[in-house]
Amino acid sequence: MKYFYIFLINCLIAVTASAQPTIDHILQLNPGDKYTVQTSESDINLALITEGTNQTWDFSNIVPGNDASTVVCIDPGTTPFADSVEVVNSNLALKPFGTETDTMHLYQYYNVNSSGFEATAVGIHHQFSDANYSYSKWLDPQTGLKFPFSYGDNFTDQYVVWMNHIPENTYILKDTTLVQCSAIGYGTVKTPTGTFQNALLVKTVKNWTWWNNYAGVVYKTQGTDIDYQWFVEGIKISVLNIYMDASGLMLTSYLSNTEFEEGGINNPLNGGTSGGTGGGTGGNTGGNSENSYRLNVSAAAGEVFTNAAGSLSWTIGEVAVQTTHSANSILTQGFCQAMELITDAELFNLDTEISVYPNPVHSILNIQCKNIDDEGSAILYNGQGLKLKTIALNSSLNLMDLQGLKPGIYILHINTKESIKSYKLIKR
Repeated sequence: MKYFYIFLINCLIAVTASAQPTIDHILQLNPGDKYTVQTSESDINLALITEGTNQTWDFSNIVPGNDASTVVCIDPGTTPFADSVEVVNSNLALKPFGTETDTMHLYQYYNVNSSGFEATAVGIHHQFSDANYSYSKWLDPQTGLKFPFSYGDNFTDQYVVWMNHIPENTYILKDTTLVQCSAIGYGTVKTPTGTFQNALLVKTVKNWTWWNNYAGVVYKTQGTDIDYQWFVEGIKISVLNIYMDASGLMLTSYLSNTEFEEGGINNPLNGGTSGGTGGGTGGNTGGNSENSYRLNVSAAAGEVFTNAAGSLSWTIGEVAVQTTHSANSILTQGFCQAMELITDAELFNLDTEISVYPNPVHSILNIQCKNIDDEGSAILYNGQGLKLKTIALNSSLNLMDLQGLKPGIYILHINTKESIKSYKLIKR
């Protein structure tokens, strides 16, 4: 009888081990795929980030913030930085949109294959002036994840980023970072989007050294950032991210909607049906917020067909077509590339005077605006293109609190109805 119990325990251990999630494809997206990431303004209790097997992480009550980004997958060769060496060697470009009125467009470049993915470059392009503003390239590419990756796996990496401020034709930042990436837990994770089972928790510790170049003066800053990411088998994007920088600033974001042919949070083809084991409930929430970038569809005519099994809508003139097969049906679908025609244009009134001070800044940044309308905003990005803060410019003097940010170089974009300006900021 004793041996029977030992045999039974061994079987249970084997069953538990076989249930561990294994991530074997992330960011393997196709041009036209898009997804929406919702940020949160609430800090996370770090005690909720537990390690080990069969965990339950409940972040379903975090409060969504005002900022949401819809990310579109595009061909790197069609972007403004297509002639750069790093972009030529990339096979994926992601273009995030904060709002439909964004004037500075960010392009993130990756090289994705069956063994993992690497970040290769980030470019910022000015929409209206049709000029490239800054370009960051990985002299030593950043490994995002290696495949397959499961509980207990880990790897170390080092990457080097060089950032060029194009108008001045000079580098403003060199970032050398040592990385330790570990899969520290698995279980069920809950977000405002829904409940995801068989999620793998990956912790990434980044020990960075920045060499900042300001007005010909080079100075050094150092620190440690930590990323927590939850990945789910069959879903190509992490469903939850919690980022903490060296100063204690916390940024939380979660996947709120996907529009993929497969590998999305609400796609039955990968087991991600609503409430299913591979996906989340309420998978479409957040995808139609006012802060999401909406892709245009130009249709001359169309039709909608509905029966007990579901509904199908289509438009005439779809120039890009894809056919999908399942056990019960065949669906051919497509889209028209949007065409934007300007029929009338109002010249920008450049009477608005904007002053940003002090620079360098220690804690509070003053943004002084004269003759400003009520639609202005100031957006702060770090050297890698991550949006950190957004404030509305609704008075003659507006304050942006930077005391939680680590020292270094940042980019401030100021958008008003009358003018579009960008500034390089130094945080001491």
